[in-house]
Amino acid sequence: MNAQRILIADSDVELVEGLADYFRARGYEVKTAYDAHTILKLVHLEAPEAFVLGIDLKCRNGICVCELLSDERRFFYIPAILLTEQSDDWLKHDCHDLRAAYVLKGDRLGERINDLLSELAPAAPVFAAT
Repeated sequence: MNAQRILIADSDVELVEGLADYFRARGYEVKTAYDAHTILKLVHLEAPEAFVLGIDLKCRNGICVCELLSDERRFFYIPAILLTEQSDDWLKHDCHDLRAAYVLKGDRLGERINDLLSELAPAAPVFAAT
């Protein structure tokens, strides 16, 4: 069985590298990015089986990236988890509209993301059709 491919992106290099190490140690094939342009390039080269995107990315935020990807049907079924510092009503609304999950940054972040990934079923669209 091939390793599950995951794309982890955030403007915080330490956070991305820490999460990458966590998921590689658990058998994932991990791609990393620190800005929206790199994310979009990577997903078009080889689509991951899950996205973990920071809300505060360089160039665009994680929600904008999800919206851009929603224009392409081949990304509908890829689970997306957005990373944030705080939970705001607008974030809950936007994530719900995109069928994405979000998780607050902080302690045991890798574990909490891993738990979410195991709950998210790629059998239903993650990104809203536009």
